[in-house]
Amino acid sequence: MRWRLFLTMLLIVVTSLAAPLACGGGDDDDDDSDGDGLGDDDTGGSPEDLEAFLSALPSAESLTVAVPESEAKALGELAEYYEATVDMTREVNNQILAYLSFIDEITSYPPTDSNSNSYVWGPWKDDGLSAVESFFVMSRVGEDIYDYALSWRPKDTDDEWTPVWFGRVEETSETARRGIGYFTLDVDAIARLDPTQDPAGLISVGYDTMTDGREIQVSYTEFQPDDDPEWPGDDFFLNATYVYHNHADNTGVFGFDWMADVHRDDPELSMYDKLEDITVVTRWLADGTGRADVLVTGGDLPDIVYPDYEPLKQYNALECWGSDFLRDFYQEILVDDADAVIYGEPEGNSEDCVTFDE
Repeated sequence: MRWRLFLTMLLIVVTSLAAPLACGGGDDDDDDSDGDGLGDDDTGGSPEDLEAFLSALPSAESLTVAVPESEAKALGELAEYYEATVDMTREVNNQILAYLSFIDEITSYPPTDSNSNSYVWGPWKDDGLSAVESFFVMSRVGEDIYDYALSWRPKDTDDEWTPVWFGRVEETSETARRGIGYFTLDVDAIARLDPTQDPAGLISVGYDTMTDGREIQVSYTEFQPDDDPEWPGDDFFLNATYVYHNHADNTGVFGFDWMADVHRDDPELSMYDKLEDITVVTRWLADGTGRADVLVTGGDLPDIVYPDYEPLKQYNALECWGSDFLRDFYQEILVDDADAVIYGEPEGNSEDCVTFDE
């Protein structure tokens, strides 16, 4: 089993995820002749109140997932799981920032309706070829607590609106566009309403940008993207969770856990098609020094006997690097019923690995 090769390639595959939603601005028929920024159909609210609503929405800056990166090309072998973590955080950023851009684009237009506790944008059509029309509403549901939803329905119909992207945020009055909240993208609803798209699943994001630095969690449930040639296949659905916590002292952790068949691309083991649980946790200090801990369990592991091994219980890997992001140590371990046995030759000195409190 080519463990390292497979796992690092798998990390690259699962970074290819959802394409952003299409989104347009306000309806061309909307008017604002009274000049108050609320549209002609408003029934209450004020520019100051609108600003209070908008300052509660999460910003791209506050939800950016960042790990230390080198500004220059390092001379030597960069740590593989460090590189994979950087690639993964960039992809997560691309998705989160794309979805947040919908909010900023929508709310850059005057609302079409409002009252003391809600503001409405739309409905509108993205363009002449769009199969749906969109509607965005934001409501105050408690002190400093807001709900928001982007809904779709087939264009030129009176069908009920279906939320495709929705969330809640509790803001802080101390810092604009920071808070505690969540939002969900209903990918199944998108595919059901728009015949030009064929993704599947659910994407959920939770965040806390008020407490200790920034904490962000992204979960994928039975997910497939729309027309991705690099996707493993029509029978592969991503179930994964990514957790990021950047502390106030600039130390951090980024962990991802997903289900996949680690034997999928090994011809000698292709008959083992159960999904294993794969976890990678990357931790780092403020200067970038860090480590990645890998764990694979379940699936077909207990059913397979490798040469010189009992049936496997788990696979472990450890990789460490310094502030230059070059690998200082790498080791793989197979754990079977008899004992834990080093798989392959360790690289480097384990004493160079930084340790972290759990």
